[in-house]
Amino acid sequence: MRDLPNRAVDVMMVDINLPGSNGIECVRTLKPRMEATQFMMVTVYSDAELIFDALGAGATGYLLKRSSRVELLAAIAEIAGGGSPMSGGIARMITQSFRRRAPVVSAMDHLAPQEQRVLELMAQGFAHKEIAAEMGVAITTVGTYVRRIYDKFHVYTRAQAIARFQGR
Repeated sequence: MRDLPNRAVDVMMVDINLPGSNGIECVRTLKPRMEATQFMMVTVYSDAELIFDALGAGATGYLLKRSSRVELLAAIAEIAGGGSPMSGGIARMITQSFRRRAPVVSAMDHLAPQEQRVLELMAQGFAHKEIAAEMGVAITTVGTYVRRIYDKFHVYTRAQAIARFQGR
């Protein structure tokens, strides 16, 4: 492994269980020193944590050893051509994981901090003049924030904006 960074390698196939080493750590160590090399994990493990660890370490592809010779050769050509080959079950596991991990974006996430503060004060019943005094800004600035809130929430009235805020 010490001599590898001195060699020009296009594609390196790595197993997670290397003799005396861990394939994921091998990729993590070599990738920064061999940036042009594409690392493809070829292993028996289909555990989600290992897959994400390998990809996070710098692997570009992930195939199971039960893949046929034809599939392995096609994967090497694909990775050398800029692709990211993965066994079908692995690709499905990854896409399902992203669906489960997708963050819930609330309407408030689209507002700037000042707009959020204006909306909070509106929901508490403050008038524009009171909001301006509370925030130390001009009343016209409050009007600008309110228009932006309406645009971002796709609403036309204070009541609609507050209802959207409370429903988050």
